[in-house]
Amino acid sequence: MRFGVEGKKIFIVALIIIAFLITNACGQSQEQKMKMFDAHEEKARDYRITGNYQAALQEQLKAVELNPENAGSQIILGNIYIELEQWDKAIETLQKATELDAKDERGFYLLALALEGKGEKGKAIESLQKAIKIKPEDTLFLAKLAYLYDEIGNKNKAKEIYNQILVENPNYTDVIYNLAILEEGNTEKAIYLYEKVLNLEKEDKEMLRRAREKLEILKSKKSNKL
Repeated sequence: MRFGVEGKKIFIVALIIIAFLITNACGQSQEQKMKMFDAHEEKARDYRITGNYQAALQEQLKAVELNPENAGSQIILGNIYIELEQWDKAIETLQKATELDAKDERGFYLLALALEGKGEKGKAIESLQKAIKIKPEDTLFLAKLAYLYDEIGNKNKAKEIYNQILVENPNYTDVIYNLAILEEGNTEKAIYLYEKVLNLEKEDKEMLRRAREKLEILKSKKSNKL
C-alpha cells in the first residue's frame, strides 16, 4: 500500500493523536488508581481507630494491591497483621517492606514485634538493632531492646540499656519500673526506683498499683532484716 505526501502527513498526525490519547488515558488511569489507593488507606485507618481490624485488613490489602511497591503501605499492612496476631503474615509483609525501603526504621521495629510475637526473640533483637541504627535516639526502640534482652536472660545488658535511656530521659516511668524489677536483689536501689515511679507516674493506675505492692514487700523485707 502506497501513500502520497499528503496521505503520509495525515497518517503521521493520526499516530501522534493516538499516542497522545493513549498517554492521556494512562495518566488519568494512574491518577484514578492513586485516588482509589488513598481511599482504601483512609478507610483502613478509620477501621483501625474503631478497633475493626478485620475490616481494616481488607481495605489495606486493596491498597497494597494497587501500589505493591509502596513500603509505607506494606508497613501499615504488617502492623494490622500484628494487631490480629497473624505473626507469619506480619513477618512476611514487613520483611518485604524493609526490602523496599531499608531506611525506614518503622519496618524493622514492627518486624521485631512480629518476630517477638512468634517467639523468635533473638531475631527480634537483630531487627530492633537495625531500627536503632537508623534512629538511635528513639527511646521506645531502646526500651524494647532492653526488655527483649531481659526476656532472653541477659539481665546485665537490659540494665545497661535501661540506665542509658534514663541518662537522656530520667522521668521515663516504664523504664524506671522495669529497671526496679531487675534491681530487686538490691533492696535499697529497688525501693528508690519504685518510689520514683510513684512520684512521677500520673496516669497508669495499674503500674502504680504494682509499684505500691512491690514497695510494701521490699520495705517489709528490709524491716525484717533489721
